[in-house]
Amino acid sequence: MDAVGFLDAVAGYTEATKQTGSSDRPIRLATIAATYNPYSGYPSPPADPTVVFDGETDPSGKAYPYVQGFIPAPGQRVWMVPIGTTYLIAGAVGADTQGFYALPSSSTYRIEIGGGAYLEATSTGVTINGHSTYPNSAGHETVATAGTSDTIASTSFANLGGSGHSFSFTKQRSNTRLRIDCSHTFTVTNADTGAEFGVRINGTDYRVATLPGSLSLTHHFTASGVRHISGVPAGTYTVQGRWRRTNGTGTVTRDTNDWSSTSCMEVAP
Repeated sequence: MDAVGFLDAVAGYTEATKQTGSSDRPIRLATIAATYNPYSGYPSPPADPTVVFDGETDPSGKAYPYVQGFIPAPGQRVWMVPIGTTYLIAGAVGADTQGFYALPSSSTYRIEIGGGAYLEATSTGVTINGHSTYPNSAGHETVATAGTSDTIASTSFANLGGSGHSFSFTKQRSNTRLRIDCSHTFTVTNADTGAEFGVRINGTDYRVATLPGSLSLTHHFTASGVRHISGVPAGTYTVQGRWRRTNGTGTVTRDTNDWSSTSCMEVAP
């Protein structure tokens, strides 16, 4: 082989084996693999995902990095730009669905929002800086009734008479508290008579609102209050309205002109 032939051979080998640079490759569309779990490395940021390129059926054999601020999600359509000898996930294609996919039942994911604040999401709720929030109606139940006549002279708690004074409530988590709000109007037969209202949950009576004696015999009075209850495990309970005479010798009466309202809400620890 003469010198010219040798140089031609070297040039041909170099051309055949050179790596393709980013300027030689197009932007590509892909879908993040359905098996990708963005929470596998929690509390670290989501790991680089594998993708299924358009026109292919199997996930890529390698994982691809993504731009800062983008949170990859399984099944998400993305566009990818060539960088050096690989591709970079540059963002979502079409409607941005980040944050709208189901969380794995055993996973927690934290999003830092600056200033030391953060959000954490699980399959059972969302916390802000560790405090629970419950945006759905399942976390709050209220019963309010009017037009029921009832009396009590006992100093021991008893169920409020008539219908509508109990309801079922589902507590989502064990480390939260219950907030009870109640408001009741009533009359008394003796001026020295006082009344107290509360609720019974899981076999325990909780005092919520008290109005002692020295009351007028010609007026309807209101006892209202708020109480936070700790130590109730997650589960479904019956919230039962309760009342009793607190002092004096008379009778506490609710008639058809009186109103009773009880509310239960799950709140932060």
